[in-house]
Amino acid sequence: MSARQPGGAFTADVTGPEHGENGFAVFRRAWDTQTGEALPLPSLDTGERGAFRIGVRAARAHDAVIADVRFAHFRGRTSGPGEGGDRVLVHLMRQGSWRFTGLGGGEADVTVPDGSFLARRNGPPTSFDVRPGSRATVLILPPLGAAGSLRRTARPGLEPVE
Repeated sequence: MSARQPGGAFTADVTGPEHGENGFAVFRRAWDTQTGEALPLPSLDTGERGAFRIGVRAARAHDAVIADVRFAHFRGRTSGPGEGGDRVLVHLMRQGSWRFTGLGGGEADVTVPDGSFLARRNGPPTSFDVRPGSRATVLILPPLGAAGSLRRTARPGLEPVE
C-alpha cells in the first residue's frame, strides 16, 4: 500500500493473493487514508476469495476521479444505489474486456472490449467480470446537476450549459 499522496493523488495495489477475500476492504481503507474522504463508489460483493485484485493510480479533480486501473482478478456485484451517490461512471477499456450484467436494473448483458467505452449512472446492483490482465481508464464523475459538479465553469465569466 502507498502512503498519502499530495494533491489528491491515490495509489493502491491489491493484486497479490495475500489480500485474499479482503481486497476491497484494503482498497477502501487505502482510499480513505490517502484522500481523507470516503470512496465515491458503492460497496462490492465479490462472492469469492480473491475476486478483488486490482492496481490503481488515480487523481481527484474537484469532485471527479480519473483512475488508471489494471486487473489481476475482478468479479462481483455492486451493492446498489444510494451508497456512493448517483455518479456517472465512464469505463474506457485500453486492454482486455469488462462485462456488465443487469445495467439499469434490467437484464442487459454488455461487454466492453478494448478500444471501447461504456458510460453509465451508478444505479441498481450490477454484476461485473473483468478479464484478467485487462487495463482501463475509469472516470467517476459527480451527478449531473449536483452542487459543485463539473458543470461549473473552470473559467470566470462562463455559464454552465444545461
